[in-house]
Amino acid sequence: MRAAAAGKSFRIPVPANFYWANSFSHRKLLALGLVMLIAADLVLVVNDHWLTVLAGVALWGDHMGMTQGLLATMVADTAPVDLRGTAYGFFNLVSGIALLVASALAGLL
Repeated sequence: MRAAAAGKSFRIPVPANFYWANSFSHRKLLALGLVMLIAADLVLVVNDHWLTVLAGVALWGDHMGMTQGLLATMVADTAPVDLRGTAYGFFNLVSGIALLVASALAGLL
């Protein structure tokens, strides 16, 4: 249920991102995305009622929608043209390792 709700809320921030992408720097957009992630975490920690969980997952989906394309753009802007594929691969490798470590630590809680 969480993944399905997050996938549907992925579409919510897209129209706003078209405007924001031309109005704000990448750093400000990334900071706004992280604020959305913090808000999602705070909502999810409040209680386990299904409406609260749905709201938290929707905020988490908004965070994903705001940050994933932005991070790919930042990688493309930073990497030399002939090394972009390597840069994307390395970025995804490091992201995957970070997610694995974070999930393992969360499992210990």
